[in-house]
Amino acid sequence: MKLYYVVGGMPEVVQKWVETHDLKEVERLQDNILEDYASDFSKHAPLSEVPKLVWIWDSVPKQLAKENNKFMFSHVKQGKRAKDLEDALSWLVDAGLIYRLEIVEKPELPLSCCADASYFKI
Repeated sequence: MKLYYVVGGMPEVVQKWVETHDLKEVERLQDNILEDYASDFSKHAPLSEVPKLVWIWDSVPKQLAKENNKFMFSHVKQGKRAKDLEDALSWLVDAGLIYRLEIVEKPELPLSCCADASYFKI
């Protein structure tokens, strides 16, 4: 895996911007980082989960860019349902690559007691 994160005390992407102010070059570095994450799935996740991880990984930004900005399992891959993809989604959350935020109707402590796991955003 390539290390892009810190060069000279700051993330490489930020360093590139400071040095060049070239947005295309910065975007190229960002794309490389995202591609490296996806290519590393097979090194760290069970092989049976890798296709699902890639489907979700590719789907999240597309879904969030839509007007309703909700994540829907049915939009990840045609014919796939939540039960088919939940484990892969949990793997991405556990790896710290995405965040799953559950709805909380009453903001009381502890929040986890008031959270509804059936309604969430990614």
